[in-house]
Amino acid sequence: MDNIRKNRAIVSTNHIDNHGDQISIEVLEQMVHLINDSQQRIRLGTDHRRDLPPKGRLENAVLRKDGDDYLVEADLCEFENIEPVDWDKTLLKESFLDSFQFVEVEKESCDGISISIDVHNFKSIDDYNNCINSIENNENIRFEEHVRKALLPDPEIVFQLAQSYLLCHFLKPVVCKLGEKLADSTTDYALKESKRVMNMINSALREFLFRCIPSTRPANIIFDYPGTPHIELIARTRDKDLVLNALNSHQLSKVGKKITDLSKHINIAKVQFVLSNKGKWKFNYLLTDNGEVIGTKTVFKKRDKKIEMINRNAIRLGRPIAVSCGATGVITDRKKF
Repeated sequence: MDNIRKNRAIVSTNHIDNHGDQISIEVLEQMVHLINDSQQRIRLGTDHRRDLPPKGRLENAVLRKDGDDYLVEADLCEFENIEPVDWDKTLLKESFLDSFQFVEVEKESCDGISISIDVHNFKSIDDYNNCINSIENNENIRFEEHVRKALLPDPEIVFQLAQSYLLCHFLKPVVCKLGEKLADSTTDYALKESKRVMNMINSALREFLFRCIPSTRPANIIFDYPGTPHIELIARTRDKDLVLNALNSHQLSKVGKKITDLSKHINIAKVQFVLSNKGKWKFNYLLTDNGEVIGTKTVFKKRDKKIEMINRNAIRLGRPIAVSCGATGVITDRKKF
């Protein structure tokens, strides 16, 4: 463990940012607890980008007072090993010597549907509320808000659905092989629900893409399916029809086949696919039950290039290098919106 490349850094504070947002002390305390849990680790992420694999994990956190503020310090630990995957030379694996699990992995399937949106992706609080109200009027869904600590983050909307809603009837052989028992009645219900769910997604995307900012940036459209394995589909686009057309049985069955093939070689905890500009889901990376990351050479190169750019800009502007670890913010009085 002494050979791990690590840097000590401030990973979060309760300082009120330019949006008027503040992370509560209680959340900071929870963060310290999670970081110091040796069985579940928080990822060392890149620019709040879920489509980029973790660079490592956070360790040895402490909460300390600095003037009127509280802050969390932690070690930023990069993966110890990087090597080709012996059963597929087009893939790379990054790992630590010890085993753990990333805290983002959710093995229990969720109930119903929830939509999460970053409030900072709207011109005004009225725009944000109008977007929510429009979607809520159409469907009985849970609405959540996530806050990424960035000045102007890329637009992002997250749909979290039970696997039985959308994927299980397309991926039933995969899910069953991986241990989740799916009753026929559940599958039949999912088939009946699929049209309703697609209509909801269509309505939500139309409303979100119309209102979200910055308008010059692609939107992160994320479909999150907790379970065994935890499945994540990500599209970085503003083309709603491209996304909707990719949520069909033909395309999703290819996702299922790829998961089946991968599961022959590795125990998958979480697996992610990204949408190409041709409307096809492509394997991006996965997390194993041991905390390893396996992904395409392209995605690791893309991540490292992004990190280099962020560090270079931070040095040029004389700012501290930002750390993305998935903290959840809470809203206080807004200085500006």
